[in-house]
Amino acid sequence: MLLLLKKYLSCICASLPMMVGVLFCICTISSAQAAICFLPDCGDKDTIPESNQDAEKCKDEGYESFQNRVCHQYSIVEFCPYNSNYIKCNNKKWCELNGYIETVCEEPYELFNKCPNGEEMYKECKLNMEEACMAEDPTYVSTCDAGWVIDPNDHCSYSDEFGHCCNTCPGFISKEELGDKTAVASCDSCDGKKYIAADDGFNMCEGFWDCQDGCEIGSETCVSFGVTKCKVCKRCEARCDLEECPFDDNQVMCIEDDGSCCVPCASFPETSIPNGYIATETCTCCGKKQYKIAINPCNGYQECQYGGAENSLSCQSGDIIKYNICKECPNACPENSSCPTGAVCQFDSCSGSYCPTGCKTGYTNYCSMPNTDCRSLGYYLANNCWITNTVKCPYNTNYVFCY
Repeated sequence: MLLLLKKYLSCICASLPMMVGVLFCICTISSAQAAICFLPDCGDKDTIPESNQDAEKCKDEGYESFQNRVCHQYSIVEFCPYNSNYIKCNNKKWCELNGYIETVCEEPYELFNKCPNGEEMYKECKLNMEEACMAEDPTYVSTCDAGWVIDPNDHCSYSDEFGHCCNTCPGFISKEELGDKTAVASCDSCDGKKYIAADDGFNMCEGFWDCQDGCEIGSETCVSFGVTKCKVCKRCEARCDLEECPFDDNQVMCIEDDGSCCVPCASFPETSIPNGYIATETCTCCGKKQYKIAINPCNGYQECQYGGAENSLSCQSGDIIKYNICKECPNACPENSSCPTGAVCQFDSCSGSYCPTGCKTGYTNYCSMPNTDCRSLGYYLANNCWITNTVKCPYNTNYVFCY
């Protein structure tokens, strides 16, 4: 405990339990006046006695009593200059002081690493090549079929990993290489027109397939008279009018729409993950993803009877919204969603409940059952009263009050 002495002023200082590392001082100016100041302010300025007028000025400027306001751990506590019993929680200031200053990013950057107190302020702008390239041209791709590559002359301005595919024309040669030979086939390649000569094109390509929908990515290829054949066709892309699939038909199920259903993913029923759920397993086939899902457990979050505290973080678990910090409503009457019959109530806006404060005038129930025991109310059996002046008990006329 500290003792601060000034002329006609003494202060006793102690630690506030709800604000770690903060000392407060109760300073007596006279036997009838006291004020609160926070170190180190007490050492260099006079304290001001508390008054209702000062408190109202604080409220008008948005301050709240520290008894009713608990700030987020990632927040700056600001004290009212008129009465330090009143505070504000400045979340934005905390974010700024800790480097969370980004609110807008230019493409191809996106906001990354959000301020932990929930403010829409971020640590940095992070590069997102795919999003920027898709915004530039939604037909850009990042992978190409076997024998094709991203066109070096037709790609995203942000990254050459996204663009349109062009044919490398494997097995074809340039016009200079063709020389005096007679071309029997040509191909438009990334580097321009290429050719196959008559004596270069004879290749049966045994073990390779002429695939209607192209080769599987990474498949070996073979060129036979200008036609690129594949060791493995694109799986699940077979058309149902084919008598046989040109690959392992035990792994393929043809259906009438687009032929893109794979047996390996048949036990994965979901094609997207709804809000409140997470994927427990993922299956990829034909360039599509299917999922097994479960309700998001939202570890570290809890169900809150009155919702989340201000600036708390939320997480959806199935149809339930959970919070990392619950809102506290100390004046709640959770059993009353409406005012009980015959009662006068005060509405608690924090919890949305009604708390009885009294009974309506003239209501016979008076909020609780009256005492109907005549003996405990002071009445006697009528045959025990020898005085003629009596008043009968309203609940049992065999009992009377003698006077």
